[in-house]
Amino acid sequence: MESFWVVCVEDGCHCDWRVTIEGCLETKAMFAIYLMNVICSCLLLLLGGYLLYMRLAVKKEPLFDPQNKWRPRPIESMMVLGNLFNLLRIIDGLILITDTLPNPIIRSVLYEIPWQFGLAAFSCYLFGISHIVSKSVAIFRPQEVISSDRLVSISIATIFLPFITNNIFSVLAAVYAEQGDYRKAKIYTDTLYYLWSAYCLNLACWTVFSGYRLILILNKHIEHQSISNNNNLTLIRVSHDKFIYGSMRVPIMTHTIGTHIMALIWTFDGTISAMFIMTVLIHTPKAYTSYDEDQTNQTGQLRDYSRGRIFNQL
Repeated sequence: MESFWVVCVEDGCHCDWRVTIEGCLETKAMFAIYLMNVICSCLLLLLGGYLLYMRLAVKKEPLFDPQNKWRPRPIESMMVLGNLFNLLRIIDGLILITDTLPNPIIRSVLYEIPWQFGLAAFSCYLFGISHIVSKSVAIFRPQEVISSDRLVSISIATIFLPFITNNIFSVLAAVYAEQGDYRKAKIYTDTLYYLWSAYCLNLACWTVFSGYRLILILNKHIEHQSISNNNNLTLIRVSHDKFIYGSMRVPIMTHTIGTHIMALIWTFDGTISAMFIMTVLIHTPKAYTSYDEDQTNQTGQLRDYSRGRIFNQL
């Protein structure tokens, strides 16, 4: 039956695979895509849980900065939120492939929430590194320092605004779609994905800015930057995809090949990024070791006491 979530044209009916994959031409393909993503997410969750356990329980690393209880440490916070992202993606995928919880409002929100945790993971890592950069800049270029309070304000806004605005527009779009007011449902859906595009692009710009300053300070490529580079490419790609989907939702839905390509990109974008980060953490011990920014001394030495030596001399 045609609805806001299922659009029927001459060749058959097409699903909005964010909410349903039943009774449409994409059913078999989307079942396989979601099943594969659930399997990959399960493996990543197990691996991420093990790395987080080693980090917090075995190495006794704190989740928050001991000098500032409100500031999460970059690697640890990214791992916690990344694991939540994988867990929620598993739940969402299982709901769709088993066709449980048929309420489209709930399904719509469940699809969006994991990505908010994924964006928050990138944000926590980025602004943790930004704080390190800011403290280092204070030594070499004090006139360019961004105040700690300003960084905290930007961090809080970047992390929490998507949870507030995106869930509101997601619920409104689903409610109006269920009431049969497709015009308003489309407006709120488009707005939702324009917001996603803006948030991702904003974070990507901050990644470029922080990465550039970090390179200037350290004067060489370090392993932390490899994670930032991947995050930046992912954010730019997601920003582009969200904008395109917000502008051309129905044409994409009703084009079988186009919707398959978009589904593959969206479904595995976060999974591949998480896989890359896990690989970096496993094979690059220096990237797995957080900076101890509070040990930055007046000569510009950044000390890493978990390795027991100065790892970079400026």
